[in-house]
Amino acid sequence: SALAEVALSLMKEREQSHLLHLPWRSVEALTGPLGEGQTWVVGARTSVGKTTLLLSVALSLVAAGKVVLYATAEELKRDIVLRIAAMREGIDLPAVARGQVSEADQDKLVKLSGWLAESSLYTLYTHKVPDIERWATRLKFERSLDLILVDYIQRFLPQGRNRYEETTQVSNRLKSLAGDFGVPVMVASQFARGEGDPELRDLRDSGAIEEDCDIALLLHRQPEKSMVTQGGERELTLHVAKNRLLGRLGKVKLAWNSQYRCYIED
Repeated sequence: SALAEVALSLMKEREQSHLLHLPWRSVEALTGPLGEGQTWVVGARTSVGKTTLLLSVALSLVAAGKVVLYATAEELKRDIVLRIAAMREGIDLPAVARGQVSEADQDKLVKLSGWLAESSLYTLYTHKVPDIERWATRLKFERSLDLILVDYIQRFLPQGRNRYEETTQVSNRLKSLAGDFGVPVMVASQFARGEGDPELRDLRDSGAIEEDCDIALLLHRQPEKSMVTQGGERELTLHVAKNRLLGRLGKVKLAWNSQYRCYIED
C-alpha cells in the first residue's frame, strides 16, 4: 500500500542519513529535523534576526553536503556575502562594512570566495514565487535539492489592495511548492507592530501563514532589557509556537553575537 511504501522510505532515509538537522540541538529537540514537504515559518519584528536564522540553517546544511536554494527580495548581494563572511569565517563585520579590511580579513574573504564558488548554496534574487519554482525545477532535474529558504513572504506579495488575500495565495503556493518538490520550505515573515512576547497572531496578515505552516518559530529580543551572557552576547528567545507533527512547544534561549551576527547555543 501507499502507507507501507512511506514506512519503508522513512527507514531508508534514516539509513542513508537524509535527515536535515538544525544547527541548534536544543531547538531540534522540540521541532525534530526539517522534514520532507514541511513548511516552516520564522517570524520576527524588523532587525531581530530572521535572515540570520535562515542563513545559519543554510550554511549548516551546505557544510553537510546538502543543496540549498535561498530566495530573497530583501538583501543585497554584498550584504549577504558580508553576513556569510562573518558567520563562516569570523571577519570583523562592522569594520569591513565601513571599508576597513585588515589583511587577516582579506585572506578570509579570499577563502570564502573559493568556498562559495564550490558550494551548493544557490542564491536567487527575486520577489516572484514562479522564479523560485523555475529554479527549484532546474536544481531538482540537474542536480538535487534539499531545502528552499524564502526571505521574506511579505516582499513576495503583489502590490494590490487585499493584503490578506494576497498573503493567502502566496502562502498556499509555497506550501504546494514544499509538497510538489518533496523538500522543506522555510519562510521568514514579519510581525505586525507590537511589543511583548510574540504570538502566532502577531504574524503580519497571519491567518493563512499560521494555518499553512507545519512549524512556527517566533524570534524575540529586547536589546535594552535582554539578559547578557558571560561572553557579552544578548540572549534571544526562540519560541516554537506551532508543531503540527510532534506537538512539542516551548521556548529556547540562544545567544546573539552582534559582531559576527550569529546565534550561539549555550
